[in-house]
Amino acid sequence: MTAIRRALTITTASALLVAACGGDDDGGSSAGLSVADAEFASAIETEMTEDDEEMAEVFDVGCLGEGIVVALGGAEKIEEKYGMTADDVGGIQDIDLEPADAEAVASAYVGCGDLLQVFRTQFEEEGLPGDQVDCLLGDLSSGDVETALADELSGGD
Repeated sequence: MTAIRRALTITTASALLVAACGGDDDGGSSAGLSVADAEFASAIETEMTEDDEEMAEVFDVGCLGEGIVVALGGAEKIEEKYGMTADDVGGIQDIDLEPADAEAVASAYVGCGDLLQVFRTQFEEEGLPGDQVDCLLGDLSSGDVETALADELSGGD
């Protein structure tokens, strides 16, 4: 399991407990992106695919790579704001994003895959019984999960 998925699952699980219980394709094109943005998006896609094959089964990682780059304002802005380039994209999960950026990136996740399925799979892999998984995720919307993810991406608790 990747560090990104583990961190998202663990941190978000706490929020989900309180709230709930009181597509795969071969990638997108880089049409419309600058060369630098397309390279950055491709680096994210490669990192996600190599780091976690399951991620590529739940998310369109091409869509997600592009979505993250667009959400963060492009490769140049990412380097200016966060000191990250396409060559060192592997450390992207260690960056606390500004809240507005975190919301935009969380929206990209929602637009490119099924976050609820990621959590369902993770909870099941951790041995949580199906009825408890259903309790955790049953009444949640993708918006609830998007909000929790944005909080996690911005370093929130």
